[in-house]
Amino acid sequence: HNVGNVLNSVNVAAHVVHELINQSSVILVHRIAELLKNHEEKWEIFLTQDPKGKRIPPAIMKLGSHLIAEQQTVLKELEGLVRNIDHVKQIIISHQTMAKSRGISEALSVVELLDQAVELSFQPGDAKWIRIKRDYQSVPPIVTDRHQLLQILVNLLRNAKQAMQLQVGVDHLLTIRVEGRTDDELSVVITIQDTGMGIASEHLARMFTRGFTTKQDGNGIGLHSSMVTIQRMGGWLQAHSDGIGAGATLTLILPVEVGAGQT
Repeated sequence: HNVGNVLNSVNVAAHVVHELINQSSVILVHRIAELLKNHEEKWEIFLTQDPKGKRIPPAIMKLGSHLIAEQQTVLKELEGLVRNIDHVKQIIISHQTMAKSRGISEALSVVELLDQAVELSFQPGDAKWIRIKRDYQSVPPIVTDRHQLLQILVNLLRNAKQAMQLQVGVDHLLTIRVEGRTDDELSVVITIQDTGMGIASEHLARMFTRGFTTKQDGNGIGLHSSMVTIQRMGGWLQAHSDGIGAGATLTLILPVEVGAGQT
């Protein structure tokens, strides 16, 4: 799904570059060059006395700024193309990594896994309407299934993104925090806080119930499945919101010795 979104952006950028080149002012430069070539024996007379020739110097002065603007636009679109193509490459590499590591518990850096989940959940163009703030503390690695935890993180991040897309006309901020917590045992706490539509108070208690959803195209499986998997890991997932329009915060708590809680 995310690859499809990126490819749509690539297609749009390629179309913009094609149109710019097709209508480029370079064509006018060629016409001016042809006129000058046809009058190369009498340039001074042509440029100062001929009606067509007299229009060439001011046209060249305007062309300079037009060509610079065209170049900057093309470069901007090409840079976007490069970013999007690299994004597709990273998504493919991530999925290949997940396929290889499925079902295997290993020591994982939560920070590295979160950055990978962000890469899978967002595309370069999203930076135009959302700012991502990372607040990462140094925490010990956890032992768990990379594929399962990555899928959960991607699901939570995409939910946050969708909630912010519904809250239009806002400069959105997504804050991702990682910290250690020592209660009865050492835990790693991941917090994902968005500035999206928020959650109605009557819905909070049902957020992780199988089949419950507020999305028109939702099936109510994603968050329920995430909760079940996290509980198998010995962790916990909780949601908080001050209501509609107030954003939401999802908190994922995982014990450092996660592997011990898995079956």
